[in-house]
Amino acid sequence: MVDIDLNYIGALDRATMESERPAVNAALGRSLASEGYVIRRKPHEHAGGKWLVRFTSALGGNAILETDVNYMAHQPLFGLARLELLALGGIRASEVPVLDLHELVAGKLVALCRKNFAFLLDLTANERAFLSGVLDRGEIDANLLDTAPEIRTRIASMSMLTWKTRHVRKHRGLEV
Repeated sequence: MVDIDLNYIGALDRATMESERPAVNAALGRSLASEGYVIRRKPHEHAGGKWLVRFTSALGGNAILETDVNYMAHQPLFGLARLELLALGGIRASEVPVLDLHELVAGKLVALCRKNFAFLLDLTANERAFLSGVLDRGEIDANLLDTAPEIRTRIASMSMLTWKTRHVRKHRGLEV
């Protein structure tokens, strides 16, 4: 099995991202089909979802390609890097936008530590207040965080946090 994770990193505003999403998904579907992949499942989730496609393995037999497309992280905290990719099937792409290495490492660390090591974090009073706002009241106050102003601005407009705060307000009866 091959697993590929893709992040939509196009428009920063949610409305534009939502309007571009069907075209991005359609283009991915066309691309997979044109290369001979048999699409077994398309995503239907809010945040993105998993494409499952079948292909003939170079080793013989069938294999599965899982492609996750994430639309919630469309505003990287650390910006983008541009890379030249290795040639694949005779095609070489250059200036391909990818997440900054810091963003990738941070994401992997979050996944590794989320449930097992949270108790080790010594949060400041302001960090606890920020998390309480998000998790208890459905509010985002990035000004509580001790980080660069441009990072606070990006945090305040993260789709993932916006979705989480809406979800908290709805389930706690705080919807206005």
